[in-house]
Amino acid sequence: MAWTDWTYSCGHEGREQMYGHYSSRDARVEYLEGRLCPDCFKKEAREIAAKQEKLYLDPLSKLSLSALRGTEKQVTWANGIRVQKLAALLDSSGGDVTKIIERIKVEDDFGKALRIFVYATNAAWWIDNRNESPKAILNLIVSKIQNEKIQLNPRSR
Repeated sequence: MAWTDWTYSCGHEGREQMYGHYSSRDARVEYLEGRLCPDCFKKEAREIAAKQEKLYLDPLSKLSLSALRGTEKQVTWANGIRVQKLAALLDSSGGDVTKIIERIKVEDDFGKALRIFVYATNAAWWIDNRNESPKAILNLIVSKIQNEKIQLNPRSR
């Protein structure tokens, strides 16, 4: 067991008590030296999120989104997630928000799913789905809509 010092790629110093064989310590130090320190990593992530939000806020404002519901902490976190997911959806439609708006108006299962996805106001829902792609979320919503139809209208035999 020994204290080991290193310098992150951002220039900040790091120190950690490391256990194990010297080769595994060296590998860990090499890994850490190629990374940003935790504070710089968080700062960079916030800057990227802010740039992305500014880039997409104008087109997304045309969707007339409602405020999210939840605790203050949930709403703050979920707002960032919602912007990321909707930005990815916007990218997949070629950056044209009018395509999304027109598709929402179609009364088929996908149109309904898209409407549910875009206009979801529960902050916890966005947080729960933060690791899923918009496509995966939409597919899940479509399957739930279709399952509901099957249960509401069972086929007579």
